[in-house]
Amino acid sequence: MKYSNPYKHIKDYLYMLPIIISRILIAWSSIIMISFTFHPNYSFLKFGPNDHLIIFDIHINTMPKYYGIICISIVNSILRTLNTNILNSWIVNNVQTIHII
Repeated sequence: MKYSNPYKHIKDYLYMLPIIISRILIAWSSIIMISFTFHPNYSFLKFGPNDHLIIFDIHINTMPKYYGIICISIVNSILRTLNTNILNSWIVNNVQTIHII
């Protein structure tokens, strides 16, 4: 006689939970962004250079300044990802190891 796992449905649910949550967050973010973008008097989500975009007291009102900000953001994201995925793992596995060579 074959016995089935009574907790299989819980395991399947826990496996799908991050996917469900991420889809809810994407839908919520999309609804908020679309509603703010098409509002006639709302200027928070303007894309591209304009006089109201100020970063570190610098007006980002030309395309070279805007591309510079985009490049800095991309490099920052790459460095944070490398730090999280590579450097932190290396520190935990090699530097903080309890084995003595």
